Amino acid sequence: MGLAESDVLLMYSGSAAGWQSFGLLLGELDRALESDLRFHVLLLCPETVEIAQFLDRWPGRTRRMFVSPSEVLNWISAADVGLILRESSVTNSVAMPTKFAEFLAAGLHLVLTGPNPAAEYAVANDVGTRWSEGFDWSNWLKIKMQEGRELDIDSRSRSRNCAYRDFLKTSQSNREGYLKVLGDAVVN
Repeated sequence: MGLAESDVLLMYSGSAAGWQSFGLLLGELDRALESDLRFHVLLLCPETVEIAQFLDRWPGRTRRMFVSPSEVLNWISAADVGLILRESSVTNSVAMPTKFAEFLAAGLHLVLTGPNPAAEYAVANDVGTRWSEGFDWSNWLKIKMQEGRELDIDSRSRSRNCAYRDFLKTSQSNREGYLKVLGDAVVN
């Protein structure tokens, strides 16, 4: 995508449906892009009028694509940060979005709304940052870089390890959960 090594690619992948909180997402992406020239954005989703307007505001730093399901993981893996920003609702307070595990498997650091199980897990396992209103994108990036915890190989490995340890259907914790739910039934 023509990015410099120091650039940070923010990723959203999913539906463009209203329940995805696009007003919140695009507003935060505007704020991130305004805060630091190193931020760039890749949206893997269908186009909408709002998305087209967003892309027009940030030429050269944003891109939208809609790719086949077999290509999604390759594009997600190109990013540094996966965004899961949702407006506050009962559903979003208990949901564990599918993209959560996909972003982790691709080795991304997550920025996500909370409180919810995904945000709690991400923070506890040092694979994500909980977003809140007024989130300071520039300061967040500075802290990440100063701590030596930039979005590097170790960070990517930590995310991938969490995905494989806890979110594959074959992971030990999931197998134990299946056995608990199924009782004496055999898990294949």
